[in-house]
Order: sequence, then C-alpha cells, then structure tokens
Amino acid sequence: MRQGTTSQCVVSWAIDRLNFLPTEIDILSSNRIVLGLCWILVALGCNSTPNKVADTAQKSPAEIIPASTPIPPKVVGAIESNPLLKQTKIQSGHFKVVQNGDQIGLPGLTATLPKGWKLDEAVQPPRLVNLVTPQGAEVAVFWFGPTAGGTVEENLKRWESMFAPLDSREVVRDSLHDPKIAFGRWQGKFTGDMGHAKVNPSETAVLLAAVVSTKNGSVFFKMVGSIAQTKAANAGLRNLIWNAKNAP
Repeated sequence: MRQGTTSQCVVSWAIDRLNFLPTEIDILSSNRIVLGLCWILVALGCNSTPNKVADTAQKSPAEIIPASTPIPPKVVGAIESNPLLKQTKIQSGHFKVVQNGDQIGLPGLTATLPKGWKLDEAVQPPRLVNLVTPQGAEVAVFWFGPTAGGTVEENLKRWESMFAPLDSREVVRDSLHDPKIAFGRWQGKFTGDMGHAKVNPSETAVLLAAVVSTKNGSVFFKMVGSIAQTKAANAGLRNLIWNAKNAP
C-alpha cells in the first residue's frame, strides 16, 4: 500500500474515533490521542524514505537512465587505406642508385642489368630510376621507404584494376626465393597511368610489374607497353629480378 493511502486511512480512523468519544472526555485525553496519532504518521514517513534511497542506490547507472534517453553508439576509428590507392603525389624514398658497370645498387638489392639495358636517373618522384631497354621501353623502379608502399596483395589488386576489360593475367609468387618476389603480367585495355609508354590507348596494352621484398622495404618494378614491347623486355626483366641479391 502506498504512503499517501496509509496516511489517509489513519487520519480518517482518528476522526471517526473522535466523533464517537463521549462528551465528558477531558481535553487532556483528546490531546494525548492527537499527539499519539502524529507520532504514528511521523514513523510511517521515516520508514518509507530510506527504502526509496536504498532502492536507488542499488540500481546501476545504466538502469536508472530514462528509457527515452538514447545511448550514443560506440565510434570506431576509420581504417587507413593503402596510400598508393588514394594519394596521387606520393614521394619516393631517399636513395641514391649506384651503378658499377652492369651492376646497380637499389634499396636492399644488388642487381645486374640485362645486356643492352641502360640506367636513366633523370626521373621525377615518385620514380627512383628508369631502366631503358634496347627497344627504348622504360621499366620504372619505385621505392617508398622501409615501411610504405602497401602490401604485395594490395599492389597486385591495384595493378589488375587498371584494366577494363582484362583479357589475361599471370601472377607468380615466389616465397622460397630470398628476397621474396611477386611478378605479374596483365593484358587488356589499360586505363591507368602509362607514363612515357608509347601505346595507343585504343590498342591492347600489357603491364609487367613486380614487388621484391627486401630488408629495406619493397622495391617495385613496372612497365607498360604494347604486346611486342613487353615481349622483348619480359625475359630480361625476369632475369634481373630473380638474379638480384640481398645487399650486404
């Protein structure tokens, strides 16, 4: 029973009792009755208040939030994408390519230039250097530092996405080789950046690309050209990559 209902019943009962009291009752007795009733009401009020406080204290903060108050959702931080997929002006790492005869020093690698290939250092970032074939085609070499450049799978997917439609592809992953190598050949209508490649956009193009994982970070090789240009450079580029050694 609620406190208000209990108090009303007690008061009503007291009034009824006073109405039926004999007229000869003395005033002192009436006062004593009224005083006793007041003590009963005070006792009822004191007993009900601590129960309310105790009930509130036992509830957790989540339980005492009104139902109409929305709980804000947990915010999850955005995941950063591969910088190569979003940035257009990413800078190459600071490295000076060294040539000694047909030997070249790349980040974490020592490689041998195929016969007739030349080194062209007059490049703009993000290219580290160009390797020029006897037919005049260019193989661009990129290095973005020890930790940048994206994973092997991210780059393979990005290179494949540059064709629409894609006619054919060949991907080789050599994890037993030291350093590890991933080499790909894609053919179709190329929609990416051709650089200095002399290919008619309406013609079928070929992309040769590789990732060589070294202790100094990944080194990337990329060539875009016609079927004839890339066919002449394919064997030489493969030999350069698979014969490369870890730099001391």
